Amino acid sequence: MFYSGLIVTCETSHWDEVCAAVGALEQVEVHQTDASVGKIIVVLEAQTVGEEADIFERIRKMPHVVDVSLVVHRQEEDEVIEPAAGSA
Repeated sequence: MFYSGLIVTCETSHWDEVCAAVGALEQVEVHQTDASVGKIIVVLEAQTVGEEADIFERIRKMPHVVDVSLVVHRQEEDEVIEPAAGSA
């Protein structure tokens, strides 16, 4: 699984509209907002880097979005659960 932390900056006059649109995206979670400066902090998660990049581009191309900055990116391996000793 791939995770990215983003800061989305939008025109303050359209903050409500952009915040709602970003929050409505699947695989995107809004963590913090500041309407006074038009900032939205989000985490997105995706199965592949390509899918992650597609979501990033969708946000970047939204009307009234001024900038999207990648702050953190990480990949976490799926946890493999081993059977308990003696079980089959």
